[in-house]
Amino acid sequence: MPCVRSSSKREVKEVISLLIELVELSSSAVADSVLGHLKFAGMYDRHEEVAEAFGKTFEWAYHDPKPGHSWSSFTTWLRGGHGLYWINGKAGSGKSTLMRYLFDNPRTGDELRIWGGKQTDIAGFFFWNSGTIDQRSHTGLRSLLFEILRKRQRLVPLVLPELWDLEISKILRPTEEIAVWVRWTLPKLKKAFENLARQDIVPLKLCLFIDGLDEFEGEFNDIIEFCQSLAAFPSIKVCVSSRPLVEFGDAFRTMPGLMLHQLTFDDIEIYARGMLDSHERMLHLAEDEPERAPQLVTEIVEAADGVFLWVKLVVKSLLTGLRKRDRISELQIRLRQFPRDLDDFYRHMLQKIPAFYLGRASRLFQIVRASQSISNLPLTTLAVYFADEDNPDVAIDAPIKHLSDAEVEMCCEDMDIRLKANCGGLLEISADSDNLHSDHDLVRRALKISKRKVVYLHRTMKDFLEQPEIWAGIQSHTARSPFNPHVALLRSTVMRLKTEIVSHGSGNNSFNNVWDLIEAAVTFAREAEIETGLAQTALLREVKRTSIHHWKMKTAPPPGNWVTTI
Repeated sequence: MPCVRSSSKREVKEVISLLIELVELSSSAVADSVLGHLKFAGMYDRHEEVAEAFGKTFEWAYHDPKPGHSWSSFTTWLRGGHGLYWINGKAGSGKSTLMRYLFDNPRTGDELRIWGGKQTDIAGFFFWNSGTIDQRSHTGLRSLLFEILRKRQRLVPLVLPELWDLEISKILRPTEEIAVWVRWTLPKLKKAFENLARQDIVPLKLCLFIDGLDEFEGEFNDIIEFCQSLAAFPSIKVCVSSRPLVEFGDAFRTMPGLMLHQLTFDDIEIYARGMLDSHERMLHLAEDEPERAPQLVTEIVEAADGVFLWVKLVVKSLLTGLRKRDRISELQIRLRQFPRDLDDFYRHMLQKIPAFYLGRASRLFQIVRASQSISNLPLTTLAVYFADEDNPDVAIDAPIKHLSDAEVEMCCEDMDIRLKANCGGLLEISADSDNLHSDHDLVRRALKISKRKVVYLHRTMKDFLEQPEIWAGIQSHTARSPFNPHVALLRSTVMRLKTEIVSHGSGNNSFNNVWDLIEAAVTFAREAEIETGLAQTALLREVKRTSIHHWKMKTAPPPGNWVTTI
């Protein structure tokens, strides 16, 4: 009998251990499913698009303010208390670059740990008015929750209890197809952060970086109140940036902060001198004219008025002059003729587009604006290539066949050249954050190239182009043609369905996804019918035919009819 009891106890322990393991595995699976609802396509795009700080610029941000400079010590704010820190400055002054520098810099974490200890987390979101709906609206703020909860999955059921319960129901009722769609309202996000701040399972301290409040699509007072509500919790700090608009000034002027364009005189000098001195031709000119050559940088700094973007554009022009063997006197003429106002510069660039290309440029500008207005799919280079196709029947006639890696690279490089030739530098391919040129693997190169986005030169460029009189002039170049940007984007989406590798997984996990593409196609078709009065029957028929093909080729069936909305 003793042996039996011993054996029974051992078996019971094993069963209990197995049950515990199963519960832990199930909890982990449910947490992963909940986190999947927080993710979205292009979640990190804007952070990666923002230019990194040049050389030793912005190092002063961790030092005490110099005499005569009126700003609040950022380091002091990191080390103690809570609340909000406001970084403001003129358009183009480098606010996003500074925010990325502070967010990425390990020193920020070191200073924060003096305040919060080891249980201190940092998360950031960069609003982007040229991006998708998620990238420019409050719905993108859920990425902050994702960044925090993916490292602390124990907190998921406490922070998002309703969503946790619905995901549990999928396990308890496996025979039923349950699709959960979450409507991420500001009150819902606010409640989740409130749950996070008030939980006592983990003694957590948070520092959130939210860049570009003035790029938020919605009422500024809504995003202001959201940030203030977070910063009111003793366990949360919030660092925000924006232009010094009236709404933000009224809300944040009593908070610690800094006005960036008043503090970058030395940074602009470091950048201009560093970029110009890196050119061999400039070094020769400095030897020949040791007195006049240094004056070029001094003149740039004095004319910049704290606007870093203007400096970058000027330096780019001067480097072009150096490649053309300009003398110092000719470089000075270049500098002095360069428009001081960004709008004047953009107008100058627009006027330099050859008349022959104005129709094509107009189409491309309209495609980019239409996509960003209503779609949550990132506008990839390949998508624009398909949208810019002249043949109106190409999407209907094209076979369902994946493009080869060589074809993808050729299409994207062709689009890059077209943008440079047709749009005067106002639209460009996103920066290469993946070290593309050092990758010799054709498959990886093609994948990286296909994911790169078509973007505006700068957010101020979008503001300039969308001025009513400027936009009317752009549209006038296609007024007598049958072109419609939503029809073009619908064709592009059909081509993507036919030629890209698609999957049936959640749209939160991949933008290259059959469900996301179908949703985008329906959206573009609806807008096209509203604007043209013509139903896009033939293209929608191709969407259906191609989708059925994908369902037959994949093991995952179409979604069920029961959709739970929370």
